[in-house]
Amino acid sequence: MGSSLSIPAYGTKLVTRTSRELPAVQVASALEDRVRVLAARRPAPSTQSPAQRRPPAPPGRSC
Repeated sequence: MGSSLSIPAYGTKLVTRTSRELPAVQVASALEDRVRVLAARRPAPSTQSPAQRRPPAPPGRSC
């Protein structure tokens, strides 16, 4: 094991890490894009009220 930044599960010939500085605007834009992509994967919220979203009662039981 090397430093706390090493990846022990992979051999050094398989992984190459590089560091470079990026403008804050570029980092913010990448984050916004990532949030948009993740939000698009989530289903749209239901328009029903909470009372209408309640699951049906199990068979044989009445409310």
